[in-house]
Amino acid sequence: MKFESVRLNDAWGNSCALTNLVLRGGRKDVMKITDAIEDSKDGDELCRMLNDILFSNFHVNRETDDYIRLLSVDMLGNKDYLIIMKN
Repeated sequence: MKFESVRLNDAWGNSCALTNLVLRGGRKDVMKITDAIEDSKDGDELCRMLNDILFSNFHVNRETDDYIRLLSVDMLGNKDYLIIMKN
């Protein structure tokens, strides 16, 4: 899928750095995240690809023609939204 931008927000709408998402193995590599977005066709496939490489477990929260919003809730109840704006 072609995308315009990727944002990571917390539950209050504050922007966070994509490097806050830790990959399995302890590395932080934003290129793997962008590669997964480019290789996916829809939100469900994107979730499967991201859940394979990230510690965070994402679910599709909302998908429209303009964007995909993924939700991750950690064990303390903190919510993170990964928002992908499509072209």
